[in-house]
Amino acid sequence: ENRILYTEYVDMDDLQMNKLQVFDLETRETRLASDSDILDEVLPSWTITGDQIAVVRREWVNGIAEIGDQIWLLNPGDGTEQQITFEEEMIHGQVTFSPDGMALLFHIYNLKSTGNPTEIQVMELESGKITTIASPGTHPRWIP
Repeated sequence: ENRILYTEYVDMDDLQMNKLQVFDLETRETRLASDSDILDEVLPSWTITGDQIAVVRREWVNGIAEIGDQIWLLNPGDGTEQQITFEEEMIHGQVTFSPDGMALLFHIYNLKSTGNPTEIQVMELESGKITTIASPGTHPRWIP
């Protein structure tokens, strides 16, 4: 399918939030990928097959952004959403699916760390197992 995934600032209850948009090149229509009004969404990544989106989300409570963010998986076909990271006071960098779609590669920034606050991690999607593969490190990418 010919779809483009991007983020756009949208007014949500008097807040300017990044919201995930899907643009269909054939119909020329744009739609929100999610209808949550308390989650700021950035750094989206689509699987090669187009069946899942990984996105970094930060929750807003009473007009204030939570400290840190989390990675979520979205299924654009049926609208299901699943939070897959639960670390407090962590900032997640760009998330990238492995070529086979079975793992995610990303970096984290530990807001509580006084030493090396960055790590490159891989998450196996089936088990949820996270492995640190480098520390310090940022902006990892799969090599084709």
